[in-house]
Amino acid sequence: MKPFARLLTFLCLIPCISWGTKYNGRFTLGGYTSLERFDSVTTGSDKNDFQTVSSRFFIKGEDISNTSWDAALDLRDKHDFFDKLNKENLSLTDRNEFQLRQLSTQNSRANQLITTQFGRFPVKEVSSTFVDGVQVEEHWSKSWTSSLFGGLNPHKDGQSYLEFDSKSNVSGLTLTYNQRSLDWNRNFYVTHALTSLSYDGHVDRNFLFQNLIYQWQEQSRVMTLLYYDFVPRPYLQNGFLSWQQQWTETIASELNHTTIDVIEYSRRQSVLEQLPSSPFQESEVKFIYKLNKLQDRYYLRFSSGERAVDGLKSQSSELGFIRSQIFGPKWDLYTVLESKKNFTSQDGYFRLGLGYFSRKWELNLDTSYGVQNNDNGTTNHPTLIDATLAYYLSRNTYVAFSGQTASNEDVKIMSGFFRLSYRFGNEEIPAVRDGAPPRGPL
Repeated sequence: MKPFARLLTFLCLIPCISWGTKYNGRFTLGGYTSLERFDSVTTGSDKNDFQTVSSRFFIKGEDISNTSWDAALDLRDKHDFFDKLNKENLSLTDRNEFQLRQLSTQNSRANQLITTQFGRFPVKEVSSTFVDGVQVEEHWSKSWTSSLFGGLNPHKDGQSYLEFDSKSNVSGLTLTYNQRSLDWNRNFYVTHALTSLSYDGHVDRNFLFQNLIYQWQEQSRVMTLLYYDFVPRPYLQNGFLSWQQQWTETIASELNHTTIDVIEYSRRQSVLEQLPSSPFQESEVKFIYKLNKLQDRYYLRFSSGERAVDGLKSQSSELGFIRSQIFGPKWDLYTVLESKKNFTSQDGYFRLGLGYFSRKWELNLDTSYGVQNNDNGTTNHPTLIDATLAYYLSRNTYVAFSGQTASNEDVKIMSGFFRLSYRFGNEEIPAVRDGAPPRGPL
């Protein structure tokens, strides 16, 4: 995005500030550096170093000039600078640059029957779908809404960024039910969306998106998320089903099933994985035993998955323990033992994590050591050390530092990350953090 275009989009929202509009926003600045060394030289170099600076600016104005119209601007980096290593040529993604993630306006007065949104914006009922166009939403009741949307499509499968494309189009309709309940332990939300993607007049894809969350008590819920394609062929492209059940005060369970396509698989691959991307299915069951109200608990997890391309399987057994207030009320700890058939190797891992929090400080230390017995007869010992330190300067500002080393017999990676975040506005906004987050593996 050219400097002039960045300035122009910023100037579009100056009236939000100058006309006394309620507004809030965030500015985030970060830097990332990575030093990567390979033991074997296969491409003429044993190095793959990477450095970048990243930033994001977001601002939203409400009731502009005492009208029912809102506006939002989201300007951020085009490339995700935590992207994966390109395994074919041992290089990282292109250099970073800015993208216009959102620039939109909508009328959103309370109890309004029909609302309209213009510009570039995400269609929240269809997950990662974006539109350079318009969405018209009708509110049938306090719980039921439907909408029509359409315009140019700035997002392509396999890309993390958006770009203007005059030949790419998107259109669709949505139907959403959101139960209004005074009880925080109960919730029911479901949305369906039919979406069509076309390029230069040719329909590339028609799909149904569905998302459901039904919670009947604090720790008991069913969640689904799926993309079912009709064009180019009928099949479930991506899907997730989860059933979480609290049986007694001390015993709970989880049952999950995931199916993903090649693009989603490549996003989840680790840097060290050498297998080609493949459609993948995985089932998981987890049993949890809570020791007390402090959320101290043991858990036992089993999972099994299979790649569609070559039939390679992944099977894992994991035992974990999470303890709060290990050295005092501000410290916590977790340990994990895992045995895993990881497609082409038999692995064993031990993980240990330690956390500390206070009103101003937060520290997390995570370590992992493994033994990887490969099917070709070789053995690796992957080791990971990850440390993060955050300091909250005020209600609106915090700074964080993170360092990581990851290595085995073939490669060693050392990386560091810095982040500064500042929130601003003339209306009351949630603090960056007003309490300690729950600890342990999420």
